[in-house]
Amino acid sequence: MYIIDFDGTLVDVWKRYYSVFNDFWCIKNFSLSEYKFYKRIYEYDYLIVREKVGLLSETNFLEYKVFKKEKIEDIDYLMLDDLLVTKETLQSFFFRNNDAIILTIRNNKENIFRQFDSLNINFLNDKVIPLNSNGIYTKVDWVKKNISGNEEKIVIGDSETDLMIGEIYGTTVYLVETGLRDPYKMIRTNNAKGYIIPHIKQLLGTL
Repeated sequence: MYIIDFDGTLVDVWKRYYSVFNDFWCIKNFSLSEYKFYKRIYEYDYLIVREKVGLLSETNFLEYKVFKKEKIEDIDYLMLDDLLVTKETLQSFFFRNNDAIILTIRNNKENIFRQFDSLNINFLNDKVIPLNSNGIYTKVDWVKKNISGNEEKIVIGDSETDLMIGEIYGTTVYLVETGLRDPYKMIRTNNAKGYIIPHIKQLLGTL
């Protein structure tokens, strides 16, 4: 069974997260490449703001958190995402491997299907399982409840929620470097097992 993440793994989300961030803070001359640099170092947005803007009030950051939660899955921002692999590659991969699913954290389930339409990959609609987040063990809990413990599982993702699935017996985790987080730091911080690959393309040709 192949369990594949979506955001950061199959689609590039950097423009979306950068746009939501800077549409609120309006930091002058703050480019996407600079946001990537600071995001990888600090991880948390409030640390980036403190670095680029200075000290901020708790009220300001609470307002930003509300704004980010509302906008990060807004369809206009989702349109900024780009596929990291071609439609044809996805089509042949999923056609060849019927036991592959996309397991993703999305609070707005309707908009992920609208996004699939816009990316012209709605042939994957029956492969995607969107989950509401309840922490780093969201996906672990789902896998434990829905996939046989004896079944070999290969996880491809970019986050701690993907990495933690590796705690389940018979699971191999591959973390891509195309997501928002530094996979080396995640593995080191969580003392977890996982393989790091630059891009999902490295696996799609061999699975």
